[in-house]
Amino acid sequence: MTCPQFANLPPLLNNPGIQRSPGAVSSVCGGVDLSEGCLITKTVRYTHQLIHWVNAVRNRSPRSVERLIEDLRIIPSNRFSLDDPCNRVFLSSDLHAALDLYGLFAVTASAHTLDGLITMIRQDNTRRQQAVDMGEVPAPRRMLNFSNSNFVDPEYEMVVLYPRHFLPDDGSFSIFSRQTRTYTRYFISNADHYLRESHDPNSRRLPTFKHTSQSRTQMNQLNVFLVILNADLKFRNYLSTIQHHPPATPLPNDVLVLIHKTTELVDLIYWTPSPPAKSQRSMIQHSAIPKKRWNY
Repeated sequence: MTCPQFANLPPLLNNPGIQRSPGAVSSVCGGVDLSEGCLITKTVRYTHQLIHWVNAVRNRSPRSVERLIEDLRIIPSNRFSLDDPCNRVFLSSDLHAALDLYGLFAVTASAHTLDGLITMIRQDNTRRQQAVDMGEVPAPRRMLNFSNSNFVDPEYEMVVLYPRHFLPDDGSFSIFSRQTRTYTRYFISNADHYLRESHDPNSRRLPTFKHTSQSRTQMNQLNVFLVILNADLKFRNYLSTIQHHPPATPLPNDVLVLIHKTTELVDLIYWTPSPPAKSQRSMIQHSAIPKKRWNY
């Protein structure tokens, strides 16, 4: 019987590192500090998993997806790699499985942040269309204000799409507060299917949250647009599914509003200027989906 090659453990918070015997598995974390902890639960664990928000799927090459993100001009840099820290964050292993394997929930921006980003993208789309109408060829590229507060300091929200599957058997999950060093448990409310501090529909809902990191540079900050692109895929899949299999209890109206704001923003991100003769209709139908799109 042989001993498996366990990974080295880097120093974390107040814990010293543990160096294994020669030939140990690497514990490199892709340029993201383990001390960031899980984006949602805020816990710090060696077992948390580093995820990609945008990734290559099926038979698509990573570079084709990277070029698409570069063409969309939604990152401050001209070059993008799937392994860039702006596209990666830690999640607890159970949340990672619930997100990527089963699509039980999504992370999107809050309604306030989405409204701000929609305004920013729509204004830039209008600028680009006006330039085309004035005869500019080729059409100007997107130029976003990456100092906008909705991009620099976005609020996020967890949207549970399949509440009873996410927490079966009246289960719960906990959020850690680093300020008070305490945990708050959240349950699926029996009445409205919100995540609340108890099953009582009058108890407090799971609040919006932010991504905080002391070690990331400005260029490496988590990119809210990449998170939203991921959420858009989950939401469109969900909306398609419930057309054929309506849920017994629909999601609350404000959650559906959040879903539709997310899909609206993604449609605006993928929008491209139309020739002058079609521009008036194009600006009215701002949600037209172009052929080139990142999807499953």
